[in-house]
Amino acid sequence: MRSPTRVLHRIVLTTLLVVASLPSARAQSQDGAADVQREMFASPRRVDGLHPHDSLAPVNTFLTCNVAPDGDGPHELAFLPNGTAVVIAHKDSDNLAFFDVNTRTVTHTVPVGDLPVQVAVTPNGQYALAPCVLANSVAVVDVATHTLAATIPVTGQQPYKVVVSPDSHWAVVGVINDAVNSSFSILDLTTLTEVATIPTAAQGVIGFWFSPESGDFGYFFTAFAFSPDGTTIVYPDRANARVLLYDRATASQVANLATAANPGGVDVSADGQLAVVTHEFGNRTLTKIDLVSRTVSGSFLTTNDFSDRLVRITPDKSHAIGAISNNTVFVNLTTGATAATLFTGSVGDIEISFDGQYAFIPNFNSSVISIATRTIVKTLTLGPSAEAVTSPVALRAVALNNRFKEDVHVYNIAGAAGFVEGFAPSGAPPEGDSSRSVAVSPNGRLAVVGNVISRNVSIVDLVAGSVRSTVPTGDRVLGVAIAPNNQTAVVCNGDSDTLSVIDLLTDTVVANVPVPQRPVDVRISADSQTAYVITVAGTDKVYFVHLAGAASSVISSLNAGQLGSAQGYAYTGLSGLELSPDGSILAVCVSFDDQLLLIDTATRTELVRVPIGDFPYQVAFTPSGTRAYVIDSFGDDVSVVNVAGAGSTLVAVVPGIDFPSTVDVDDTGTFVYVANSGTSPGVFVIYTPSNTVVRTVPLAGRAIRSAHLSPNGDVLYVAAGTSTGGELVRVSPGATAAVIDVTPLSGAPAEMGFSEALREAVVAQPVLDGVDLARSDETTSYCVGAPNSAGPGATMSSSGFTSVSINNFTLEVDGAVPNKSGFFYYGSTQSMVPIGDGFRCAGGTIGRLRPATNCDATGHNSRQVDFTVPPAGGGGAATILPGSTWHFSYWYRDPGGVTHINLANGLSVPFTP
Repeated sequence: MRSPTRVLHRIVLTTLLVVASLPSARAQSQDGAADVQREMFASPRRVDGLHPHDSLAPVNTFLTCNVAPDGDGPHELAFLPNGTAVVIAHKDSDNLAFFDVNTRTVTHTVPVGDLPVQVAVTPNGQYALAPCVLANSVAVVDVATHTLAATIPVTGQQPYKVVVSPDSHWAVVGVINDAVNSSFSILDLTTLTEVATIPTAAQGVIGFWFSPESGDFGYFFTAFAFSPDGTTIVYPDRANARVLLYDRATASQVANLATAANPGGVDVSADGQLAVVTHEFGNRTLTKIDLVSRTVSGSFLTTNDFSDRLVRITPDKSHAIGAISNNTVFVNLTTGATAATLFTGSVGDIEISFDGQYAFIPNFNSSVISIATRTIVKTLTLGPSAEAVTSPVALRAVALNNRFKEDVHVYNIAGAAGFVEGFAPSGAPPEGDSSRSVAVSPNGRLAVVGNVISRNVSIVDLVAGSVRSTVPTGDRVLGVAIAPNNQTAVVCNGDSDTLSVIDLLTDTVVANVPVPQRPVDVRISADSQTAYVITVAGTDKVYFVHLAGAASSVISSLNAGQLGSAQGYAYTGLSGLELSPDGSILAVCVSFDDQLLLIDTATRTELVRVPIGDFPYQVAFTPSGTRAYVIDSFGDDVSVVNVAGAGSTLVAVVPGIDFPSTVDVDDTGTFVYVANSGTSPGVFVIYTPSNTVVRTVPLAGRAIRSAHLSPNGDVLYVAAGTSTGGELVRVSPGATAAVIDVTPLSGAPAEMGFSEALREAVVAQPVLDGVDLARSDETTSYCVGAPNSAGPGATMSSSGFTSVSINNFTLEVDGAVPNKSGFFYYGSTQSMVPIGDGFRCAGGTIGRLRPATNCDATGHNSRQVDFTVPPAGGGGAATILPGSTWHFSYWYRDPGGVTHINLANGLSVPFTP
């Protein structure tokens, strides 16, 4: 049985889309369920002038995981009159997509203006119209040719909604302006021009929804309705307790009708004679308006707290169908009595079938309601959906799952015989949507990027700087990992309850291993044979999975305790796990039980559960494996655990770190670096002999999402969100730690991986659907890998790289053939140069550092380089000038290679003046 949910004491959202603080602290989820947060405003607002899906700032390279034409941010949709397709407005990719409802495929994609948030189709089927908020225009798409027929500028700024008259002659466009002095723009669709504007009360954004896990979001706008005769516009003025009527033909206001407070939802009857308005925020009132006499004809105080501005009038005008919390209600329009209250769950939309028989209520369990009997006659279970439309010619509904995915759901709504027809992405595949998780191969050549929305991963060639493939995996991609052999990737498919095993030599899924109840994160043993997976739904467990290609399977599992997720972290944080340096112990943060679980990996049994601080989140071991440092999110501290098998105990607590989010230990075990996202964000340096904070590096205005401590110089890389996007901050090590430099990122980051070979941070960007590739401006690696070899080559790096002097720096190689010799080469250019039956990665004016030197028993070799005088050998003498950049490679014999020759990555070294 689940324990009571705790309350999260703070909320930290540093994404591009935050326009207001959230209404209250959120609870973290014990089962790792995705969540949607909502914010509602008392008065309309403008759309923020920043398009959140655009890159904000320069970065070394932003690499999209999408393939054009993509379909990002589906926001609204409309049926074609013949019922064959729906048109979807994608606010983030600035296009309209035509989605065939029979084949459930996107057939055409038409680029339009910036931020199309809604779409309407003319009743004659000629045009699809999309208001483009930040382009200050309405896009007109020719339905027959699927081309942009016109772009109609509107007077004012930020058009957000368009409705069309039944004769397809006129369109009315809501225009926000400054959200105080708003207007309606009247378009003539025969000439495709604006012919009039009508000043109105405030229109605009009245709230937004936000999915923390993916970074997806959408707007709620003020509502208005257009009478079927194409003459009267009905606008509830929520801030002033009135309903205003405007005449389209005379372009003027014709009525100002006082009502109860907070009018929000509105609908007009099919005959154009009646309007119904619902009132929000506890007013529980339904207002009737006679559109013939332009008067209030009824005001009913009900027991219903209407929500979401959702109301429809039944075809016979006897009842209004309205949305309240988790229910759909029928209100008698003669008496004001509630005729039925139906539990439908949260109401995503209310749409009536073309023949007037049924109302369709989208949700995870969507409801088909008989209007005649006012009962639910069918429940259709598929996935969470909201905005919906019903076919004008058939008993069919189409809805958007845009809170948790970017999918289109298709339903048959023929009463009790209704069924789920299926679903498909709202954009043309393949797409890499909401790139949230990332793993970099140990050799630094590849990254696997988990796309949480699009059910796939992107395989990124870091050397080429390109996405080389998109691999379908499963629903809700969360944790990813690459085995130490660089040949296998493992992907957690949270909502498919599977673990995908990918062969990185072929970029194919070779096994989908069942792992019940939401797998969320994974680690892989040093021998690449075992994956350790945690799950966070039902009875949370640790699964032990044997990795053997197509024969991969679960070996065993054990109960973990209460794991889960914390909504206070950007993109949602999940309980962490980590292997000890020697791989003998797996540590799991049992977040809701305030414990660190230690597991013997050899016997796959529990060693001990160590009580620690409030909501342990992430853990890191010292190199010796004798200490584990655990950050406690809600305890605002770090727990220090002495790791001694079953005798492991809590030995110290380091307090005063508000809402810690990352933890890293240096390769000597002397310093621990903890970054936080609390009220005073920064990097806290803990000196392990005393377990005290000896240095704090302030990072004000940043919410830190991910960090990596590079052993090559012990530079701490910190990926953080800011009010304008994101930054990659480099911090120097030790008790004198300080900010080295700051690189702007393209948006608000999620997870970060790091290629030591390339000195490159790989930062996932969920909102932008891709990754930032940010290389340091020190030594840089190129020509990565081993073109002569069947397997990975050695890895070369340098020390002293932050300010390389001409006469003192060291080249180091790891992973070469143990106890065998090799040569360090240098050159003035980056190029592949033939040598013997292989190649090396340095050309131009070239030389060889003599004599050859032997690797030690671990495959490590090093060479101090002194260019005080021109070196000799190989290609002859060379002169190294201050301010120049030279290039180095390591060439060695490899009996296991294809040509018996192998080489490390090339390394470019700038020599400072």
